[in-house]
Amino acid sequence: IEIESNLTLNSYEWLSLIKYELNQNCRTENKINFVQFSNRIAYNFEFIEPSSTFVISPMMERTIFQLTQAI
Repeated sequence: IEIESNLTLNSYEWLSLIKYELNQNCRTENKINFVQFSNRIAYNFEFIEPSSTFVISPMMERTIFQLTQAI
């Protein structure tokens, strides 16, 4: 994804990007959230095995977007 220089925190391009946030105040194991638009989903490392790498392709990004919007 090419990111423009005029990107703001409220722009569609920024909000549509897949981001992770770390909640250090959380006392449970789910300290990491998967964030896209206003959706926050607890991230439990479902996608990553210890020996593999996770690449977010444009198709994967669209799929994740559709799934998070359906929830």
